Amino acid sequence: MKVQKTLGEAKMNNKILLLIMAVCLLSAVQTQAIVLTFDDISTTGQASVPNGYGSLNWNLFFYTNTPEMIPDSGFNNGRVSGEYVAIVSDYSEPGIGRITGELFSFEGAYLTAGWNDGLSVQVDGYLEDGLIYTTTVTINTIGPTWCEFNYTNIDELRFSSYGGTVHEGYPDNGEYFCMDNFTYTPEPGTLLLFVFGAVLLRKRQS
Repeated sequence: MKVQKTLGEAKMNNKILLLIMAVCLLSAVQTQAIVLTFDDISTTGQASVPNGYGSLNWNLFFYTNTPEMIPDSGFNNGRVSGEYVAIVSDYSEPGIGRITGELFSFEGAYLTAGWNDGLSVQVDGYLEDGLIYTTTVTINTIGPTWCEFNYTNIDELRFSSYGGTVHEGYPDNGEYFCMDNFTYTPEPGTLLLFVFGAVLLRKRQS
């Protein structure tokens, strides 16, 4: 009887070990950084970034094919991949762009000022409506700047911009900016807790 019990325990321990290894593998896959380029939404024109793009919700962001829509601007210089960038705006004046979703980490993005050099962009990270991160970066119109934030375990980002001076020769002005290659990682913590809880429960029942 004792040998049978030991073999049974060994089999159970092997199952638990295999399950843990599978969860770790799943976690590694799920925690790979995702890069949103805004080039895979549409092939013409411009429109609001749709909710669900990249499994996130977008407010006051629209994507644009910059060479066709705004040729003489920092928006045209802000392209990092493909032809499209996302612009934070309510179409009439700069606004507070909001990105929400399940828990995620925000690594960073390329930001470029649209009209004003020396533009300040404030990026706030929230969890359940509580501010836990805030950073202000300064960007220009001549080209994209990689802005690294490394905000972890958040469910909302807010972008707002202000200041700067108009780039000489541009036909417009304003505190607008664009974004490309938005890089973030979904947090697998909730899934891991669920699976490990199930493992512990089964071990107690065995």
